[in-house]
Amino acid sequence: MGRTPVSLPNIFGPCSSSRAMISRAGHAQMRRALYMPALVASRHDPAVKAFGDRLRATGMAPKAVIGACMHKLAILIYGVLRSGSRSTCRSRCRNLTFMTVSDPDAP
Repeated sequence: MGRTPVSLPNIFGPCSSSRAMISRAGHAQMRRALYMPALVASRHDPAVKAFGDRLRATGMAPKAVIGACMHKLAILIYGVLRSGSRSTCRSRCRNLTFMTVSDPDAP
């Protein structure tokens, strides 16, 4: 899918401030098709949001987090196509705990 991190060659000597970039090798149309859904899912889908938040907490670069969310979506799409059944949040959110508010006036 072209998400492999590639380090840039240091032409002017060692530079610790340069970050690795996402590789352009792979299926460009798939990257293009999954980019915006990954952005939306990382904000609104509970499973992908928790996954992205966990990666951001470890200090991963924002573009790399989007690439990882794209990979997560590709795996979910393949699972739905292979099984022939709908994907449910309950099956994807096994390890997530949701906060429930019993008192409507609670913050």
